[in-house]
Amino acid sequence: MTFDPTKPVEDSPLDAAEMRNQLNALQAQITALQQEVAVLPPLLTANITTMALDWIYNGPACDAFHIFVHQPNDAPGTFNDRVQVAGDLRTWATGFDSPADALGYAYYIVPMDGDENPLTLASDTVGFDGAPTPGDLQAQVDALSARVDAQQATIADLQSNVNDLSLQVGDMLASITALQAAVAELQENP
Repeated sequence: MTFDPTKPVEDSPLDAAEMRNQLNALQAQITALQQEVAVLPPLLTANITTMALDWIYNGPACDAFHIFVHQPNDAPGTFNDRVQVAGDLRTWATGFDSPADALGYAYYIVPMDGDENPLTLASDTVGFDGAPTPGDLQAQVDALSARVDAQQATIADLQSNVNDLSLQVGDMLASITALQAAVAELQENP
C-alpha cells in the first residue's frame, strides 16, 4: 500500500478504509525514513597530523567500535578485526609516526552492541596514503548533514499529512455519528 496524495478527492464521500490505508501508508513512510536516518554508518577519517583514526557517528548507542585493519602483506581485500574501543570514543591512535610509516595500511570500523552485533554498515575504508584533507572531510560532513536535513523535512511533511488525514477521519467519524443519530431518529419517528 502506498500513499496517494490525490486522495481523498475533493467533495467525495469519506471512506474509513481509504483513510485508514492512507494513514497506514504515511506511517510506513515515516518509519522507513526514521530507520534510514538512524542507521547511517560512521564517517571515518585518517588524521595525518595526529596519525589517528577519527570518526563521526550518530547512529544507535553502541558498546564498542571494532577497528578492522588491512596490513601491507595481507591478501587484497583482507581485513582483520584488530582492536575494539569503547563506544563513547571517536578517535584511535594507530601508533605510527608519519604517513610514510602507515603506507599500505587500510582501516574501517563497525559499531557493535554488547552482543557483538553490528549496529550499522561498516564505515568507509581509509588509509594514510592519500588521506582526505580537512576540506574534504567538511564536504563529507556537509553532504551527510544535508541528507539528514532533507530526510527530516520529508518526515515532517509526512507527519503533517498524517495530521491532516487524522482531522479528515475525525470529521468523517463525526459525520457518521450524526447520520446514525438522524437514522435512529427517523426510525423512532417515521
